[in-house]
Amino acid sequence: MTDFDLLMRGGTVVDGTGSPPRYADVGVLGDRILAIDDLSAIDERGVAQVIDAHGLVVAPGFIDPHGHSDGSLFVDGGLGGHLRQGYTTHLSGNCGEALAPLTDAGRELVALALRPNQLVARWRTFGEYLDAVDGERLGVNLAFLVGQGTVRGSAMG
Repeated sequence: MTDFDLLMRGGTVVDGTGSPPRYADVGVLGDRILAIDDLSAIDERGVAQVIDAHGLVVAPGFIDPHGHSDGSLFVDGGLGGHLRQGYTTHLSGNCGEALAPLTDAGRELVALALRPNQLVARWRTFGEYLDAVDGERLGVNLAFLVGQGTVRGSAMG
C-alpha cells in the first residue's frame, strides 16, 4: 500500500456528508486524502507524520463566512487563531468594511481600520490590495468582499 505523508489514527471522523460520525484512520498524501478506513495494517515507519487522534474529531476544514481579517492578515498571515478553531477558509470584507479601493477622500476611513495593527495602506485599487495579500504567507484560503461602506467613503469621504 502507498505510504502516507500524514496518518491520523483512531479519530472520530465527521466527513460533512451527513453520515453519522465514525471511528476511522485518515491517510493523506500530498494535498489529498487517500483513505478513510481501518488503516491499522499501515507500517508507520513509512509515514512522515502520525497523529494519535483518539478522543478527537477529524473533520473537513470549516468556512468562516464572516471575518474581519482584512488587515490583521498582514500581522499574522497564517491566521493561526482561525486554524486552531478548524477554519481553513475565511471570508473578509464584511459589514461593508474593506481595505480597498482607496481614494484621497476615503483614505482616513481605511487608516482607522488599519491603525490597531499599526499598518499603513500601500495600495489604492482592490487589485493592488489583493496583490499585497498574495505577498503574504497565508495559512488559510481567503476570499474578500468589496465593502460598500469603503466604496461609499472613497466616493464621498
